[in-house]
Formats: sequence, structure tokens, C-alpha cells
Amino acid sequence: MRSNIPYLFIFLLLPVLLNAQEETLIETLISKGKEAYYDGDYQASRSILLDALSRKGTTAPDAEWMEIQYRLGKVDGKLRVHGRALEYLESGLTFAEAEYGKKSEEASDFLYEIGAVYSQMYAPQKASTYFLRCLENYKELHGAESVEVGYMYMNFGIDALKMGDYAESEEQFKKCFAIFQASAEPQSEEFNRIYSNMGYLYRKMGNFERAIEYGTKALEIKLLHYAPDHPGVAKYHRNLARAWQDKGDPGKALPFALKTVEILENSLGKDHSTTVGSYGELAGIYADMGEYQEARKLYRKANRKLEKLLPPTHPYLVGGYFNVGTVYEDEGKWQEALSQYQKALELFKSADSPPPQLLAEALRKMAGLYQKMAAPEDALKLIQEGMGYLIDGDWLPEEIYKTPAASAVLSKINFLELILLKAELLEGRFHRGEKLQDLQTAFESAKLAVELLQEISGRYYSEADRQLLMSRHSEAYKMSVRLAWEMYEQTGNRDYLYEAFSYSDANKSGSLWYQMERNRMLKSAGVPQSKLDEISELEAAISSLEESETETPTEVYHQKMAGQQIRYKELLESIHAQSGVYERFWTQPVSPDELHKKLKVNGQTLVEYFHDESFLYIFVINSEGIQGVRKAHAGKLKPLVSQIRETNGLLEMESANSWAEVLSSLHELLIAPIQPLLTNNDRLLIVPHGWLHYVPFECLAPADESSDFRNLDYLLRHWSVGYAWSASFWLGAKSTGRGVQSFYSFAPGFGGEIAAVYRYRLTMLPHAAEEAKAAAGIFGGQVISGAQATESRFRELSTEADVLHLATHAIAREEAPFQSGIWFSESDTEEDGFLSALEIYNLKLNTQLSVISACYTGAGKLQEGEGIMSLGRAFTYAGSESVVMSHWVANDRSTAEILEYFYEALKAGMPKDRALQKARLQYLDNADALMAHPFFWGHLSVNGQMTPLKSSSDWMVWGALGLSLFLVFMAAFRRAGKRRERKSGT
Repeated sequence: MRSNIPYLFIFLLLPVLLNAQEETLIETLISKGKEAYYDGDYQASRSILLDALSRKGTTAPDAEWMEIQYRLGKVDGKLRVHGRALEYLESGLTFAEAEYGKKSEEASDFLYEIGAVYSQMYAPQKASTYFLRCLENYKELHGAESVEVGYMYMNFGIDALKMGDYAESEEQFKKCFAIFQASAEPQSEEFNRIYSNMGYLYRKMGNFERAIEYGTKALEIKLLHYAPDHPGVAKYHRNLARAWQDKGDPGKALPFALKTVEILENSLGKDHSTTVGSYGELAGIYADMGEYQEARKLYRKANRKLEKLLPPTHPYLVGGYFNVGTVYEDEGKWQEALSQYQKALELFKSADSPPPQLLAEALRKMAGLYQKMAAPEDALKLIQEGMGYLIDGDWLPEEIYKTPAASAVLSKINFLELILLKAELLEGRFHRGEKLQDLQTAFESAKLAVELLQEISGRYYSEADRQLLMSRHSEAYKMSVRLAWEMYEQTGNRDYLYEAFSYSDANKSGSLWYQMERNRMLKSAGVPQSKLDEISELEAAISSLEESETETPTEVYHQKMAGQQIRYKELLESIHAQSGVYERFWTQPVSPDELHKKLKVNGQTLVEYFHDESFLYIFVINSEGIQGVRKAHAGKLKPLVSQIRETNGLLEMESANSWAEVLSSLHELLIAPIQPLLTNNDRLLIVPHGWLHYVPFECLAPADESSDFRNLDYLLRHWSVGYAWSASFWLGAKSTGRGVQSFYSFAPGFGGEIAAVYRYRLTMLPHAAEEAKAAAGIFGGQVISGAQATESRFRELSTEADVLHLATHAIAREEAPFQSGIWFSESDTEEDGFLSALEIYNLKLNTQLSVISACYTGAGKLQEGEGIMSLGRAFTYAGSESVVMSHWVANDRSTAEILEYFYEALKAGMPKDRALQKARLQYLDNADALMAHPFFWGHLSVNGQMTPLKSSSDWMVWGALGLSLFLVFMAAFRRAGKRRERKSGT
């Protein structure tokens, strides 16, 4: 009997051993399922986990079963099988709450994942229900500043983003970011996720450069944790593709989109919904590139597959129909486009939680089509309906004459498109029926569009993004000027004329204003100098990187640039938040009283121009008030200005005759209409617009039978002319009026190897040294010439200069304005001898006058809402009160002669515009028939503050005189006081 006991023991123990072996196998399967999940092989992960679940059999649920439910829910979420994912997760949640408690870590993890699935399903309200419960648990379990709580804020931000509430989304993301900064490593996955989501938000806000920077940083961190072909990496390529596409550069978007498709096809397969979605995004890029056939083919392929994989109201699927409609519209197939838009709209509306910004966009696209199809009333109804989805508060679509406050608008970038179309439709209705209320509401709508534009751009730290926003929505300003003028004509109320002028001015030099206001406000808000220095250092580092950029920048370059840009913008954001000046960064309306006062003190008349496709608007403002003229230009403006630009380097007789004709035609268009409003000896301050930046107003003359350029009745003979970037900028900029104590005149020498290095023919300038010596001699300044006139020497002296004079070579690159620049001597071990516009922007000048005596320093790319991106503008941006620049090739001899006269007039105490007028008239008095051609003297202009220069000796004399008078007054006051004392004593 004793010998059978071991066998009996083994027999009884066998089920336990087998069960233990099975338990070990299940643990192994769960581990392998998790491993496959993190490798991105979701189908394999699901199969392994289902095997583990089947081995659990019908035993009562336990911790292991709960873990399998959790993992299967996450896997099915990645596979976009949402219903099945929710079944697993809700079963697991019920067990976790019963076994561990509703506030347990286990229950919280299930709440988080259920919320994530609902968020993925575009059901943000349901998602928030679970996220809020999870947030409260995580605060108790881990603390209010824990990484877990940070993730919850990130999820709230994602849901707000999907609902089009970008301000709320940004606030939640910033909470998350602050927690991660305090609790997580800089290269952790936490940061790659928040950078990715913030990049997505900034793309939706139109802040594309920031979206690209954050997207690049997110991808960089992601690749530290995952292989390049992991499906999770594809999302980051996709985000960059979207940002480049929305920025308007599909060529740069295409490689990222193709990489996304490649990764997803190899990892998830061609039928996975994420892969299929990437086909649609690739199709959109092909459509933007004009390859409509390829785009339609990909969209249809994607939509057929998505119909099998997603519920009919899912935004990915509905967006596919919408995108097909967009392609049809681009091709001019309006009925086909309308059919697709209507289908998308119906599905969006039938969804459980329709995304409001997508509903609004569908309605706007349909309204635009109805407008093209001559059905404006139908279009207007759709616009009114669309607005209701983007407003916080009640909205009655039938109240067409109601305009909401900007503060009530949730998704400002989406609403902007709607309100502009509404203004256009109501303007058309006014012209059909002449009902003043239509015109009034159209004007209010256009004004709201401008207000939204300024608020949106005020949150951009990228000048490029601000300019892109302005160029895409320039119609807002054109419409505001046009409608204000119409209201002025209809009512006779001159307040509308001022409003037209204000909107004209607000569309000029916004970035210059921004820079001036930013520096002034930050200083006045008490921001420490150390922080301001840190801003400057980062700006210099970014400029240095931008200068090193090649035609095909490396991934390392992009990562370095993204890192610097993010640091820079986060620094600005923190400073703005602390100083409270964040919201005020845009052009303020011009104050008529302040403008009249300054014009009166200066004895100037402001002449501001604005033009759209049909009309030229001219505003004439002096100390007494405002007058205006509107004139149809019949498309003549651009061709006339183009002739000046094309022929300004030619001096053949045929060209000379054509110059006279063009100048007289422009005089008829630009000056004759306002001539009755001007008086002789007026000092004109001209604010050009658009193509008029290229016009030399001083050279304009009425038609004359004489072919002798010495005898033409130039504008110059009657009025001095100065220029301003905008009335706002001119009014806001202050002139120091201090004496000129430091005058530096540069005349670099050219030759040797510099021409070969840069492949430019930098010829000697025979009169440059004489010009520099004459300029410096008049004001007792210092001449830096020849090999000593290096870029390093200029950088050293420019920060302390009152006046800078540069007689050198320059180059203007219209296609790349920041690569324009000025040449110095090559004998420099620290710098390359080429001071680019980008470097000039980062100088810290405090000059009263910068004279850039070189070719094309006033020329450059014409930028909507800014003007010409010239070297002269760069000097203004850097801090120069006024700039003299050249709009075309500067003849060495005539330029030197005019500028010598100019400095003599300045020395005599003349304002800068008067001084330049006198210098040119002196030049014309001495010029022969050839040299009197405007080519030789019309290239120079003075822009900015026209305040006279005071020499240091004048300043000391007046200072000594003032002190003497003060001492005499004080002595007399004391004597009178003693007399009063004596009288009171008696």
C-alpha cells in the first residue's frame, strides 16, 4: 500500500500542476499580446489575447481576466472597431469597480480608455463623462500635478479641439504641458504626445509655422522610442503633411504623406481604416497640386473601403464625401460638387455629436456654390445656419441683420470665412435693392472679419504666418474700406470716411507695428532686461540657423530649428502671460485728434492711398480734417507701375519717352484728382499701398510737349515728399530730437576674392569714398572706408550711431526677401562681409537716420498687408527712425552729388523731406539733358520721421543757452523773494 501513495499523490497533484502550467501560459500570452501591441502589430496582439481569454474558460472573472479585457479594448480601439472595444472595456470596468472600488487605479484606467474610444468616435460629450470621473480619481491617487492628471487635461484639449473651441483646447493643452514640464523627462513620450496635439491645434488655428515646429519636435521624440516603421510613427508624418498642405505648400507635404502611406500599408495593411484615411489625405495633396484625376481616384478608393469599416456618420467617412465635392468644385463641376456637399451635410447632421466646425465648413462650401450658381438668397440662409454652430450662445438664423460680438465666436478661423461671405452676399443684395440696412450689416460683418483677423494674428509669433493670414484674407480689408466708403456716400456722415481710412491704414505694415508695440509694451510692463536679452539671443540664434539653411535642409537642421523656435515662442508666451499685454498686439485705430495734432505741429499733409481691383481711394488729411476721392482705375494701375519697374535701368531715347508718358499718366491718376485739395508748399507725407510702393511720386509730372527732362513740372517743384509705412506706424513712432553726436559713414572697398566667392560682379564705386567723406565731414562724423569697412566694424558701431551712411553695393531678392543684403569689405575674420536682411532685422539700432546709398535698397517683394519687404524696411524694423533708400539702380555720381546737398540742407536745420527736396532741385539746376532724367535722381526716397537733425554743437549751444536762461530766471526769482521778505518784515 505504501508503494502506491506517491502515485496517488501525483495523480491528485496533476490538475494543480496543469492549472499552474495553464496560468503561466496565460501570463505569457498576455505578455506577448502586450509586446505585439507596442510593436504596432494589432491584429497579432488581438489573436494572442483572444487565445489567452479562451484558456480562461468559464472560470469566474479575476485580475488576469480583467487585464485581458483591458488589453483587448485597447487593441480594438487601435483597430477602430469601436463597439467591440467598448464591450471589453465596460465589462472590465464593472469588474474593477466591484473588486477594487470605483476610485481604484484599475477602475480609473478603464474609465480613461473608454473615454479615449468615445473621443476617437467623435463623441466628445460622452468622452468627457468618463474623463471627468477619471480625472477626479487620478487627483486622489496621484496628486493634482501628476503625469496622469496631465494626460487628462490633454484629453480635454483634444475633445475641445474636435468641437471647434480652440481657446479652450489651448488652455487645456497648456495645463498639461506645465504638468509635464514639472513631472516628466524632456525626451519622454509624454512630450511627444503633447507636442503632437498642440501642433494639430495650431494648424487648425492657422498658425502653420508653429504647427510644423511642434510636429517636427514630436516626431523627433517619437523616433527615440519607436522604430521608424512603427504605425505610431506614421501619425507624426501625417501631421507634418497636413501642416505643410494647409500652409499652401503641397510639394513639401507630399513626401510626408507618402511616408505615412508606406508605413501604414506595411504595418497595418491596406484595408485598415487608418491606412485608408491616409489615402484620402494623399488625395487632398494631389488635388492641391492640380492632379484632379489622381485625387478623385484615391478619394473613391478610400471612401469605398471606409464605408465597410466605419459607421456612416463618422467624420473620416463623411469628410471623404466632402473632399470629393471640393475636387469637383475646383474643376468647375458645380452640380457634382453640390451633390457631394449635401450628402456630407446630411450625414454630419445625423451623427450623435456632429462636429460643429465641420458642419459650418460644409454649409460654407455649399453657400459658396450657390453664390456661383446665382442663388444668393439660398447662400445667405446657409451662412446664417453655419454661424450658429460656431457661436457661444443663442443664434437665430432668420435674423439676417444680426452680427455677433467677436467674443461670442468659438472657432474664429472658421467663422472668419463665413462672415466674409455674408458681407459679400449682403453687399450684392444692397446693389440689387438699395436697402441701406443690407449695406450697414455688410459693413458690420466686414468689420467683424477684420477684428477676428487681428485677434487671430495677435496670437501668432511668426511673421510669415501673419503675412500668410493677411494675404489669404486681404479681402476683409478691401471690403471694409469699400463698404465704409459706400456708407459715407449714402449717409454723408464723415465718420464713415474716417473708418474707410482706418481700415486702409490697418492693412499696412502690421508686422512693423507689431514689433514696435511688442518692444514698447514689454518694457513698459516692467519685463526684466534679462528676459528681453534672452529674447534677443534666441532671435539671433534662429537667424543664424536660417542663414545656414541650404536648398535641401537636413533632418538635423529641422530639429534644431524647431527646438529654438519652440523655446523662443514659449518664452514670449510666458512673458506675455505675466505682463498682461498678450491681447493688444495689433494696429490700433488711428486717433483723428492725435493725427491732426501731429500733422499741424509738423506742417504736413498726409496723403494715403488704397486700391482694390476696381477703385483707387485717396485720403487727404491735414490739421483741419479729412477729405477723400474715389476713382475707378479701370485696371490701368498695375500696367503703368510695371513699366517703371521694367524700364528703370534703361536710358535709351525710346525708354526716356516712355518714362515721360508713364509719369504723366500716373500724375493724372494719382495727383490730379487731389490737386485742388492741396496748397503750395505743403509737406506731403505719402502712405502708398500695393503696387504704388514702386511709384516715385516726386517724379510725377503732368503731360508736357517738351522732351527735355529739365523742364518738366515735377511734383517735386511744388511739394516736398516724405513716405510712411503706415499712418499708425508714423503716429506711434517717436522721434528723439537729440543732437547728432555719432555719425558713421561706411564706404567698403571691393575687389580681390569676394566677387568670386559670392559670384557677383562687385565693381569699384569710384564716388563712394568721396560721398562718405562729404557726408561725414558736414556733420563732423567718422569715415570707415576701404578694407576697414567690414561687417564686424559696422556691427560694432551701428548700435551707438545717431546717423549711419552706407555707400556700398546691395542686392534685393524678391523671391527670398530675407536673403537680400548689403556688402562690406571682405577683410573680416569674424563675418562673411554680407549683411543679410535677416541679420539687419536682428540689429538693435537707435539711429535718427540711416542712409543706404546702394542699388535697390527700397526694392523687394510686395507683401499683402505689409508693403515692400525691402532693406529699408529692415532698418526701420531694427530701430531706425527714418531711412533714405534707393528704389532702383543708384548711379554712383548723381547719388553722391544729391546726398551731399542733402546733408548740407540737414545741417542748416531742414526737415529730412525738405532737405531731400532742396537737394534734388539743386541737382536739377546743374544737370544736363541726360542727367536730368528721373532715373538719376528719382530713385531716392526718405521714409519715417522727418524731424530735422541737430548737430551736437547746436545741441550744446542751445543746451548752454537754456541753462543760462534758467539760472537768470532763478536769480531773479530769489531777488524778488528777498524783496517780499523785506516788505513783510517792515
